[in-house]
Amino acid sequence: MNLVEQQFDEVSCALLDADPAALEQACAGLQQTAVDFIQLSYRQAPGGVLPADMAQRVKALAEALPLLREGLYRKAALVERALPLLVPSSGQPSTYAGDSAPYASAMRQSGAFKVVAA
Repeated sequence: MNLVEQQFDEVSCALLDADPAALEQACAGLQQTAVDFIQLSYRQAPGGVLPADMAQRVKALAEALPLLREGLYRKAALVERALPLLVPSSGQPSTYAGDSAPYASAMRQSGAFKVVAA
């Protein structure tokens, strides 16, 4: 159980540090540690009943998990908002000639000189 709590704390710290590689590694570690803990608890408590102190610690982690999930959602929203600033989408209209002309399009008049006389 100590290892699960330690991994949980590592995910929380990585989320605050805003290091994507550390966050990914900490989340993968927490997931694997949680799976290992569940398998171990099934072997040690065949009836599915954990000791009272361990059940209390699991409950505390279960109550803290939604806050961690909300932090991850907030971080993902920040990334989604910042991404268009760094990498503009290809769906926006082009600044230059359209795709219809093979090389370039004809110039458009600005309207200032409609007729040129010599």
